[in-house]
Amino acid sequence: MRRLTLAALALFLVACDQAEITVRITDAPADELNAVFISIEGLDIEADDGSFTRFDFTPPRRIDIASLRNGRSETLVQNATIDAGSFSGVRLRFAPDFVPDGVINPDPVTRNNGATATLDYVVDRYVVPVDFSVDELDRETLLLDVDLRASMLQDDDDIAANRYRFDPVIRGIRENQAGRIEGTVAADLVNRSPCFPAVYLYEGRETEPTALGDTAPPLNSRRLDNLSIAGGQYRFSNLEAGGYTVAFTCNADADDPESDDADVRFLSVRSLDVEVGRTSTADLN
Repeated sequence: MRRLTLAALALFLVACDQAEITVRITDAPADELNAVFISIEGLDIEADDGSFTRFDFTPPRRIDIASLRNGRSETLVQNATIDAGSFSGVRLRFAPDFVPDGVINPDPVTRNNGATATLDYVVDRYVVPVDFSVDELDRETLLLDVDLRASMLQDDDDIAANRYRFDPVIRGIRENQAGRIEGTVAADLVNRSPCFPAVYLYEGRETEPTALGDTAPPLNSRRLDNLSIAGGQYRFSNLEAGGYTVAFTCNADADDPESDDADVRFLSVRSLDVEVGRTSTADLN
């Protein structure tokens, strides 16, 4: 049997104190926005002692988060090495002025009608809380779920300047601890005139539905998929196990993340439980 050299033994011992981490980003899409490109220059994994493990992107990553829906995600860090230990969050570092070479249209926002707009970053760094621990040789995957409806802000001045403000609302979840909710919305709910349909998600069973700007806002919200005269469908992925409430509104266009008096009326509300690795169904009618 060959003997390990001292150098090889040292490398082996160091490796045994380390784990691997993967970080992906996904999205709950916004209303009337076809593309929203954000630029990220790096991310840092925050330990319980306040220190960070740093990962830099050279050049920065430019990601259309509006396209990351219905289970799609973009990998930011793949099987990267971190020291074993306990961690409390992921810090995203944005690159507001970055535009890749060769990009013909630098405007990062495109509406469904094809019109474009600029994007201002309210913050240049954002910490996504997510608690996890890894032992040596463990592998952990984290999902960062952007609530684009709550993150994209626009007041009268922004409209006049043809811009949006990006104030990130992002939820972190461990992939191996996640379940999901999906369901349908009945035709008689969506076939109202006018109707701007969306489903809101809240932590806890029997939770009173609230608007985006309330002191206890929804955990997430999303517009309907496959909307037709027969109704619509919705899905919330990457949810921790526990109780939840879902609620449907036909006037989501009245909601404003910067207002605490938005008149959002909910027409159907259901409570249910989510289990790890399972899909829970909640039809709204």
